[in-house]
Amino acid sequence: MPVLLPRPISQREDLQAISSFFEIAPTGKEMVRITGASPSILGRIVQGEESDKYRPHMARVAAFCRELQEALANMTGSDAAQDESMRGWLYAGKVQTTHYGVQTPWDALANSEMAQEALHELRRSVGSL
Repeated sequence: MPVLLPRPISQREDLQAISSFFEIAPTGKEMVRITGASPSILGRIVQGEESDKYRPHMARVAAFCRELQEALANMTGSDAAQDESMRGWLYAGKVQTTHYGVQTPWDALANSEMAQEALHELRRSVGSL
């Protein structure tokens, strides 16, 4: 029997995951701030093009969104991201970072190093539950 490998996640799917989780427009100013990509580049990604320059950071942020959504759903038994305003958390929340002190989730996810740290800490935390 052949082994089926999972299909790689496209950059368009990553963009959609971020957009859905935070309830923000895929080409809006909020997405520009999180990804660092211009609205025109984001528009091309929405159309299915790929951008090597932004792929690693977008993949990290999308993984964070997907994994946090799954963790919240497992903890609450529902789609907690829809029950709580993740967009509000993006603006008003506070997160502690190793090298940059307290940041808003917005600023932490917009920085590749901090986004990687957030993903690592999320995975560590979920693994200890």
